[in-house]
Amino acid sequence: MDAMTYLEVLRNNGQGTEAVKDYILCGYLIDKDLDGFVSALLSYYGTPDSLSQNVCDSLPKHYREALTLYVHTRSNPAFVYHNSVVDMDFEDLQALEKQYPSFTERKIKVYDQYSGTYWWYYEYE
Repeated sequence: MDAMTYLEVLRNNGQGTEAVKDYILCGYLIDKDLDGFVSALLSYYGTPDSLSQNVCDSLPKHYREALTLYVHTRSNPAFVYHNSVVDMDFEDLQALEKQYPSFTERKIKVYDQYSGTYWWYYEYE
């Protein structure tokens, strides 16, 4: 049994502590499965209508970055998240990427400013 299956079994059997939920969410992020991440996030925190901006803004940094990436890469996202600071950072990243047509040069330049972000991991790892 793989780790994600094991964690899902724990969650489905009523043993889904906050840590188990975070491991599952992180597993989706590691797998670069943004749709799975958003689906799991909504199942833990509520429907898109009930998930308040305050709850989203209190999520870990990489969760917020993943939500921003999800919104910007889906034509019809199941959930829309906006945070002015995170959105501006993402727009700055996109502008930086457009300055360097060479993948190798772009990767180096983006690494200098965004190596600790989920966006870096998703795009370049």
